[in-house]
Amino acid sequence: ALPISMSLYSWFWWEGPSTDRVNVATGRLACDFFVKSLEFSGCMDTGLALQDFFMRNCHMRWRYLMMISAELGRHMAMELHDLVGASEVLRASANYFQAMRQMPAFGPHSGPLESPHAISLNSDYFPASVVRQGPVWRNPLRDVPIAAFLEANFETVRAELMAILAEEERFAFLNRATRNAE
Repeated sequence: ALPISMSLYSWFWWEGPSTDRVNVATGRLACDFFVKSLEFSGCMDTGLALQDFFMRNCHMRWRYLMMISAELGRHMAMELHDLVGASEVLRASANYFQAMRQMPAFGPHSGPLESPHAISLNSDYFPASVVRQGPVWRNPLRDVPIAAFLEANFETVRAELMAILAEEERFAFLNRATRNAE
């Protein structure tokens, strides 16, 4: 179920290659498969040893489920004005969130997790920063190692991007060739 959920999310989040409309049916299906992957792998077992939890990638399964369900529900309410559908998705997201918060890996040591929208992958890569301030960086130059590099090399990065944009259709081609939800 995990490969299916990741494929649905990564490659079919959009309705098509030339639109920025979210494919709601695919998003909902991806959430259903993430739930199945959590169940199948034992990631909903609060007694699962922490080492096994991480070895089975339970933390990633939970995070993706939370991020996708919360964002899908927000999109349905704010962009599509589908309040009935948004209510269903956001209610399920809130229920998933409560179940996730029962898992030892998502205890108080993992930082402020007050709502499904507080979930981010940053906690895996920068755990001290997330515990200290949450998923949004207050001082990116200090808290995110690559930020200082990007700032220092802005002109080079900008020049390379402008060269790509200057070549007719190249950016559109690259965008279509690599497009996914991330």
